[in-house]
This record gives sequence, structure tokens and C-alpha cells, in this order.
Amino acid sequence: MSCNFLDEFDPNATTAGNFYTSEADIETSLNGVYQSLAQSYYYQYNYYFTDVRAHVTVVTDSGASSGIPYQFYNYTLTEENQYVYNRYTQLFKSISRVNTLLSHLDDVTYSASEARDTYEAEARFVRALTYFHLVTEWGDVPLILTELKTKDEVQANNYRRPKSEVYKAVFADLDYVLGSPLADMQPASECGRASKAAAWTLYGKAKLQYACDEDFASEKSASLTSAIEKLTAAWNLRSFGELSDIPYNAIWEI
Repeated sequence: MSCNFLDEFDPNATTAGNFYTSEADIETSLNGVYQSLAQSYYYQYNYYFTDVRAHVTVVTDSGASSGIPYQFYNYTLTEENQYVYNRYTQLFKSISRVNTLLSHLDDVTYSASEARDTYEAEARFVRALTYFHLVTEWGDVPLILTELKTKDEVQANNYRRPKSEVYKAVFADLDYVLGSPLADMQPASECGRASKAAAWTLYGKAKLQYACDEDFASEKSASLTSAIEKLTAAWNLRSFGELSDIPYNAIWEI
């Protein structure tokens, strides 16, 4: 009979529903969004999916790690390749963190009038960046733009959407970022955070990729024009003169 009147909720448990009570909690959650980019299969192994497949980087040992890295180099990816599975799931983990943060932005009050929209811009930049990786590597993928709270919601959204819709979502997120109060460039103390310069750059890169897709051939000219405009906007925000002014090793300084 105890099940009829006992409340089994743990009052000390932290959930998404009770975590967001202050701006500091929003900041902590945003830090978690950024931290997801540091996971192994987001950027640490990103080069397998880009430079290695383009033969910009060479994999010489065909037997290392059970030959999994070599599959990227000689185009023999199999269904059992754990790098592919882990990267796919990690990218969606990042999107999940963004969506959770966005759904709770209005749960708290902010010290400055522009703070809320700045947090949203940073989160939406990460979502646009992540979906850019997904659409360029997998094409049609599930498009999740809201927080999924139950297993049924996850299952209902677990189907591939046309890549045209995914690109549209990427562009919509970047449009929001560029219309937000987010800084054009971040100071050295905030290195690594999103900025409008980064958004213009990602927008231009996505437009170039879109223009190179044969499925969007009818939009190629307009996409290339848009890419030039957006990359020029990013270039105009630079704090240096010419690329030759930047020491080569400084480009790769972590």
C-alpha cells in the first residue's frame, strides 16, 4: 500500500527541470556546450573525416587500431567502424546540450539586458557548427531543434531529414547569431568562444559546401555569391593587415 502515498522523488537530485535558477547556471550550462567540442570524437579525431579522406594527411600504418584509421584513408569504411559511430553520437550529444540550454534560457533573470540573447547566440553557433559537420559527412540526418525529454520523443524524431532542411537550419541559426548582440571578435581572455567573425566564416564555408553539392546545382551561382559576401564580411573584421603578418607557427598555437 506504500506506493499510494510515498513520494519517491529525491529532493537532493539535480535535474534539467530544477537546475536552472540563476544566470550562473546558464553560464555553467553553456560551458558544458563548449566542453562537448573537446570530446575525442568531435575535434580530436575530426581529421580522419576531413584531411585524411582528402589525403591531406596520410595514414601509413594499415594495421594500427585494428585498421580502423586506415579505412578513412583508402575509402573502405565498414559498418563496424567505431570511429564513425562514436563521432555520430558525440555530435548529437553536443546538439542535445544546446537544445537543453535553449529551452531553459527564460527560466532565469539576467544582470544585463543583452546577456540572454548573447547566450542564445553562442549556443546556436555551436548547433550550426555541429549540424554543418553532420550534413557534410552524412547528408540526410535527424534534425533536432528542441529539447527531447522522453524516450518516445526521441524515437519520434529519430529519422533522417533531407539535407536541404538541415542546411536551412544551419543558415537560420547563423542568421540569429549575426543579428544578436554577440561580439564581432572575442578578446584574448575569451579565446574559444563564438563570435560574429566566426559566424560569418562558418556561414561562408557552409555556402561553399552547399554550392558544391550536385543536388543544389540550380542554386550554385547564388550560393557562391553569398559565400563571397559572408567570407568578405569575416575578413573585414580581422585585427591584422595581411595573412603574411601572422607567423605560421602562431596559426597552430593551442
